[in-house]
Formats: sequence, C-alpha cells, structure tokens
Amino acid sequence: MHLRRASPSPQQHRRALEETGSQAELTSLRGNGDMASRVAALLLLGVICAGFAAAEIAVDCCLSTTDRFLPLIKIASYTIQEAGRGCDISATVFITKAGKTLCVVHPSERAWVKSHIKLLDKRSRAH
Repeated sequence: MHLRRASPSPQQHRRALEETGSQAELTSLRGNGDMASRVAALLLLGVICAGFAAAEIAVDCCLSTTDRFLPLIKIASYTIQEAGRGCDISATVFITKAGKTLCVVHPSERAWVKSHIKLLDKRSRAH
C-alpha cells in the first residue's frame, strides 16, 4: 500500500523556510509574489488602455435613412457613411446650414442624392 503525503500549503512552506533559515529560497518565494502583482498590474493597465482606445473611436452613425428629397439650398455639406466601417448601414449625411444632421439614402440608391453631392463638391472647390 502506497501512502501519498499531502503537499504543504504555501504558508506552511514559508514558515518552514523561515524556521530553517533558508534565506535564498525565502527571497525567491517573495520575488514570485512581487512578479505576480506586477503582471496583474500590467494586465489591469492594458485593460484600461484598451477601454480608452475604444472610447476614442466612437462614431456618430445614422441608424435609419430617408429618401425624401431635400432642397439643395438648405444643405451646407455632407459625408458618406459606409456600412462595415464602424456603422451598420450605408448613408449620406447631409449637414444643413442651420447645423442639423440629416441621414438620407446612399448616393447609389437615389439620383438626386448623387446630384446634390456633385453640386456640393463643385461649390466647395469654388470657395
């Protein structure tokens, strides 16, 4: 019959080392604890940095669009929103002269949107 001896707990092992005066092994054990806390601190720092990086990438996206015609005279500028680049849908974002943001269909879906974009581009090159 074979008997298996239970392994001492880390605290029991430390006490035994302190009693026997094995300073080198005791220092080694303390170093492992320091290393673990350093690794934990580094991991925590990494998680915090990743959170800040993700927060900086926040993008305002159109969640829905309209195909209702907008008079060009009210529009100051535009941006194109592409699906898969941080947003769920493709859209044209018109910014009015009053500063409002209007989400309309992508220029590939309506000819009037494509026409407005061409005219806005001409207008911005002229200035």
